[in-house]
Amino acid sequence: ARPRLEHVVATLDETAHLVVLRGTSVLFLDCVEPSRILHAGSRIGQSLPAHATAGGKALLAALPEERLLELFPHERLEAVTRRTQTSRRGLLRELARVRELGYAVNDGESEEELVAVAAVILSPDETPRGAITVAVPATRYDAAALERIVPVVRAAAAEIGEALP
Repeated sequence: ARPRLEHVVATLDETAHLVVLRGTSVLFLDCVEPSRILHAGSRIGQSLPAHATAGGKALLAALPEERLLELFPHERLEAVTRRTQTSRRGLLRELARVRELGYAVNDGESEEELVAVAAVILSPDETPRGAITVAVPATRYDAAALERIVPVVRAAAAEIGEALP
């Protein structure tokens, strides 16, 4: 995955992470930072609630609803920031939208003033194996940024997935 992360950063000049799902959290496995002075920093080794991250939502959206209900048995979800989705019902609606779009967005839900866009990495048998996330300062995020980021992130995720056994 590292060469794909490097390609994402070379193309977008924004921070890229590789994350995996661990229960109801995501674990940040790898990161490539951009050359820009103002950027999202590396979170390698950190875990965050999956429902509060773009990568986590991309991964959760790839799971069957029964599994989601097992992972989130209660209606109330942990708030990380004031923008975090805190209801299971709201999360399930958002995950349905992620499935339609093919990407997930975290707009200040895990860190104030930070936006992230992610796509799930699916193995050839369609098993969710991880996600690629691009994080940008909110000051650089708008509709045009989303249009630039989505195809790059989705292509990187697809290429990594195709290379998996």
